[in-house]
Amino acid sequence: MTAVIYVDDYRRQATVGTITGRWSHLAAEPGADLAELHAFARRIGLRPDWFQGPPAHRHPHYDVTDSVRARAIRAGARPVTSRQLAEMLNAARNPAPDPEPEPEKHPCALGFGACTRTDTRPYAIGGLWRCPDHTPAAMAGRPEPDIGRYCLAICYCGGCEGRPASTAPSSPIRDTVVDFRATAAGKHRTTPARYREAQQYVQQARTGPAA
Repeated sequence: MTAVIYVDDYRRQATVGTITGRWSHLAAEPGADLAELHAFARRIGLRPDWFQGPPAHRHPHYDVTDSVRARAIRAGARPVTSRQLAEMLNAARNPAPDPEPEPEKHPCALGFGACTRTDTRPYAIGGLWRCPDHTPAAMAGRPEPDIGRYCLAICYCGGCEGRPASTAPSSPIRDTVVDFRATAAGKHRTTPARYREAQQYVQQARTGPAA
């Protein structure tokens, strides 16, 4: 016999048929062939029709009285608490979910490979990902805006010279590349505010920031 057979200490007082006593549970380890549980049960004098399993019962087992429980332990069953047996069988029935996949890492876009860091966040300017040392604010010597803000033609951090300030920042761009030139040319459907912002961005790219 290769499967481990367990018997718990439930010992609940009850009358089953004509037998009154304290009842516990005899079960095989999770994943074991039930034929081994049935073979063990026969060895200690249990009848096959006393077996209890799905769908009427969640876990395959035999109910045993104290005298049969002691006989099972002498025959090699491993005694455990009722809680231990329940946790073991429930864990096998409800396995832990697979761990969440690690988020995709984006290399810093500075110089198309000049920086190899992957601790980056997205910036809508060009749809690029930058590491903390090479963000637009860091390279301009300005404080970094919080994670929910970014600076385009309109300033959202309050520290960009030559850019009009806004108190209603747009959502950060996470997964898409924003083509401001196409937006400014009217090729992309957008809001009036985003259209004006794209026009300002394109104008600034041509002439540079205002003095």
